[in-house]
This record gives sequence, C-alpha cells and structure tokens, in this order.
Amino acid sequence: MDELRTFELDEPHLAQALTLARATTISAVTGPIWVTIEGEADDIWLYAGQRIKVPGGRRVWLSGDHDGARFTVQTHGLRFGGDRWVGLFGAAVARLTRTLPTRSA
Repeated sequence: MDELRTFELDEPHLAQALTLARATTISAVTGPIWVTIEGEADDIWLYAGQRIKVPGGRRVWLSGDHDGARFTVQTHGLRFGGDRWVGLFGAAVARLTRTLPTRSA
C-alpha cells in the first residue's frame, strides 16, 4: 500500500527536514522545491510536475522558492492492516521540522 500526503512550505528559503523510514517519492506540486538528500553531493531543484524517488532511511531537506510552495510525499510499500500505517506515517511527518535559517539574498 502507498500513502500520499501534500505539504505546503510557509516560508521561502527556510529548509524543513524529513527523515524517511521507507522508499518515498517527493513531487513538486508548485515549485521550485529545493531538495537536499543526506549523503548526496548535489542539490536538486524540482519544478511543478517533477519528482524524485528517495530510498528509505535517508534524511532530506526541502525548501521553497516562494510562499506556499507545495510538494507531495508518497511513501511506498506500507504493509499494515487497518489504521496502523496511518499512525506510523504520522510519526514520520511529525519529524518534519525547521532546521536551517533563511538564506541571505
């Protein structure tokens, strides 16, 4: 089973961290969305409609270039019955926290 959630970044250039327990696809709904994946040398810019798959166990940092930049997080391969998987995903989303100050222009 997969789960899809949409998030909106409320401040431009303020990075949010997300630790991914499972393989996840991050897609830009409105962009650009700046993505840094732990252990990767290069940053990625996603524009509306573009996506990237991130292996489980990685931490990613995301920020938008403008107010209201939105992205989706689709978690793959959840194998739980009932509402149990919702609680697990909710715990991961709760770790979506501000980690970096705004960048200077």
